Amino acid sequence: MLHLQDSRVRVLGLAGGIFGFAVALAMQSYTNFSYPIEVGGRPLYALSAFAVVAFELTVLFGALVPAIGMLALNGLPRLNYPVLAASRFHLASKDRFFLCIKAADARFDARATERFLKALAPCSVELVGA
Repeated sequence: MLHLQDSRVRVLGLAGGIFGFAVALAMQSYTNFSYPIEVGGRPLYALSAFAVVAFELTVLFGALVPAIGMLALNGLPRLNYPVLAASRFHLASKDRFFLCIKAADARFDARATERFLKALAPCSVELVGA
């Protein structure tokens, strides 16, 4: 179990759904106000007539906003990643792989990490700048 407590994507889903519902009601109310057409004696602002479009936009925004928000929170799309500039990256394929150790930790020591990795007898160890 990871016990992750980050609920920002869920909040984005709720906000997107509420926003979609509000946009649907505002769009239909504005249209009925600007172009009033009386059909069969029904009122201009019959909320039951707005239900289908409101539901569809609630679902649409409730799905798109968290998906786009998740990509933004993950920092994607990142078009240039430093490991892609490694001289031997083109060799990464079905039979080879790369191990990328990020230096964001305050206790990270480049020399100690390089010594440790070289002790494991890899094909190569390369320091890639950010």
